[in-house]
Amino acid sequence: MFHQYRLAPEPLQVARHRQGVRNVRWQLRHQAAMHRQMLVLGIALFATGTMLMGIPQFTHADPTADTNMALNVTSGALSLDNAPTQLNFTASSPGTTTTANTDDDGVISNDTRGSQAGWDVTGYILNNFYRASAPSTQMDIITRLRWFANAATIANITGADGEAVQGANANFNYVDEAGNSLTLMSDSGTGENGAGAFNLTNLKFNYDIPPGATPASDYKTTLRLTIA
Repeated sequence: MFHQYRLAPEPLQVARHRQGVRNVRWQLRHQAAMHRQMLVLGIALFATGTMLMGIPQFTHADPTADTNMALNVTSGALSLDNAPTQLNFTASSPGTTTTANTDDDGVISNDTRGSQAGWDVTGYILNNFYRASAPSTQMDIITRLRWFANAATIANITGADGEAVQGANANFNYVDEAGNSLTLMSDSGTGENGAGAFNLTNLKFNYDIPPGATPASDYKTTLRLTIA
C-alpha cells in the first residue's frame, strides 16, 4: 500500500527567515573577503614603505620646550633718596658744647646708573647760625661746628656690604663754599664701586656756643648735602 504525501508550500514567514539567513551568510563571506584583501594591501604598503624609507621612522614627543625671555635695562640715576629735614641740637648756655645726632633718620645714597663710576656724598654749611627773630644776630660756624662722619653707621640697602665707607671726622672751616665741602661718605672703590643704595645713620655733630652768644634765642642754619 502506498501512502501519498502532499507537499504544501512553506509558510511565507519561514521562507523569509531562510532568505534572511542566506543574506547574512553572504554578507559575512563578503566582509571576510574584503578583510583579506585589506590585510594583503596593508602588508604590501608596509613592505613598500620599508624599502623606500629603510628603517621605520617613529615620531616621539619632545620632553623639553624653550621659552625666549627678554628684558630692557633702563638708564638710572645718582641720587640722595633721603636726608634729615630737621636736626635739633640740645639746648645749652653760652660757652658750652651742644650736640645733635641724626639717629635713625639716615642719609641714603642711591646709584642706579650701572656705570660703576663711583660717587661721594659731601656737605657744607650755607650760613652762620642766626637768630630766627633777628637774622643779623649770628653765631660763627667756622671751627666751632664739626661732624663725626667716621663714627656714623652705614648699612647696605641694595648695594653690597663694604662698598660704601664713611668720611673723616672734621670741622666746618668754611661757610657757603661748596668747593670746600666735607666728605660724609663715598664708594669704597671695590666691587661694583658703590652701586645700589646705602643708608648712613647716627651722624653726630658738636657745636661750641660762643661765650658772647645772645641767650634765650633760637638759632638756625642749613647743611647742604650733595652726591656726585
